[in-house]
Amino acid sequence: LNLQAEDSREKSTKTKAEIRKYMPVLEISKKGWFSSDNSALGYEKIYNEIWDTNSVDFSVYDKLKPSYCARQSKENEEYTRLYSLTWYQIARIFSRGVSVPQYDKKKLLNLSKKLTDYTIIEDGVSQVIKDLNAMGVKFLVLSHLSKTYLDGACFFDGDNPVIVYTARYDRLDNFWFTLAHEIAHVLLHLSRDKKRYYLDNLDSKNTSVIEKEADSKAEKILKVNEIIEYSKPFKNYFTDNNLRDISDKLRIEPSLILGILQYHKMVDYRKLSRYKKKVKELFPENVMMG
Repeated sequence: LNLQAEDSREKSTKTKAEIRKYMPVLEISKKGWFSSDNSALGYEKIYNEIWDTNSVDFSVYDKLKPSYCARQSKENEEYTRLYSLTWYQIARIFSRGVSVPQYDKKKLLNLSKKLTDYTIIEDGVSQVIKDLNAMGVKFLVLSHLSKTYLDGACFFDGDNPVIVYTARYDRLDNFWFTLAHEIAHVLLHLSRDKKRYYLDNLDSKNTSVIEKEADSKAEKILKVNEIIEYSKPFKNYFTDNNLRDISDKLRIEPSLILGILQYHKMVDYRKLSRYKKKVKELFPENVMMG
């Protein structure tokens, strides 16, 4: 009997270790996305719920691999890939609960041309989400999983594009840039192939043509070239007044301008930090998935 019990414990430990390689079960449970106890059966239950299957079949990850387009960190590379795919599957499940009308690509294109207008109105974050929903684009906030380093993602749910923001960095400028990047993917790449999806770590330099195109489109949407041109005369001694002047001229929120200039190494990251704003508190409750 003792040998049987020991064999059962060994088998249970092995099952949990195998599943943990593909998904951080305890973290998922702690976030409240799916519930599970700490037994092997609990691990199998959460796996089967996420992948809508009756058995633990890891081949689903290989089937997703050809479409995978995340910018990967070299640290924990295999975990990064597998946990990102698990996160993507969970995002897909949550997106099905968001109800929006038929997608109108022309309206999204028009919104992209005036995205910076939203940055200067008081409730710009909730207003842009409302307008995205009205034109058939689903939007949700879903925190990243450990080792994934994801900032945002986009994919199709049926005939509707979905944009997901992780709020990995709780900063307003990060939100606007990530949103512009995902909108760029939707307009440039997703419509050509509705089976594709993009999982983005925007810290990582990616040399793929697709990511360069999305970055370039996002910079155009956010008027990055104009911001840089206006800032060139003040390089190395950029002040509050310079920031406010550029904000007034271009009608773009100051923290976004600052974030762009710091990203392009025109302003030191330690300067003007009082202009940095948090974004999580600005999201409507119904888009927060945990």
